[in-house]
Amino acid sequence: MKIPVKSPLLPSIASLTRRAFTLIEMITVITVVAALMVIATPYLMETIQANRLTSAGEGLMFRIARLQQIVATTGKPGEIRFFKFENEDAEGFQAYQLFAHNESTGQLTAVENPVYLRGDNLVFLEGQLSPLLDQAAHGAASGSWPRPAADEPFKSMAAQYLRIAFYPDGSTSLVVPLRSSYLTLAAEAGTSRGMTAPPPNYYTIQIDPVTGRAKSYRP
Repeated sequence: MKIPVKSPLLPSIASLTRRAFTLIEMITVITVVAALMVIATPYLMETIQANRLTSAGEGLMFRIARLQQIVATTGKPGEIRFFKFENEDAEGFQAYQLFAHNESTGQLTAVENPVYLRGDNLVFLEGQLSPLLDQAAHGAASGSWPRPAADEPFKSMAAQYLRIAFYPDGSTSLVVPLRSSYLTLAAEAGTSRGMTAPPPNYYTIQIDPVTGRAKSYRP
């Protein structure tokens, strides 16, 4: 009768084999996950940027409505000012702020802190895509536009601004027809100041010069 001989190496060989397969499986999983991340990252970034654009556009719409409510309540004109300045090698309209009548001083003062767009990598487009940011939309009767900013922090930036005034009767300071009474927000990447066709993703706001009513448009 033969007694089977068990080699002391067999258990260790089996163990090494199991560990080897586990390592191979782990490398495979990591490779697959990395490949999926490479594929998904552009779409994820586009989604994040689209959400930022939507949030910025809705924020501007909300502030326009808020300013109109303040004007209706006080019976005094208010303004939304769009500031143009150079910052980090970029120049253009990069911020806006609400101003309303102050009973104590009789002057227009800021209602809230400025809203900056570049923190979210967004910009106001200029030219044909934002006629409201052209001086022609504001008329020569009210003086020359844009004007140097007189209040901080924009004064220190040597910023200039355009403004849209809202009046208690619902009208505005705009002197353009409704078809030219709009501005456009977009992601900073892939845009240029002189572009004439809208980018794939944008947020356009139209303000009725007569009634002050604001509408938004998305692709």
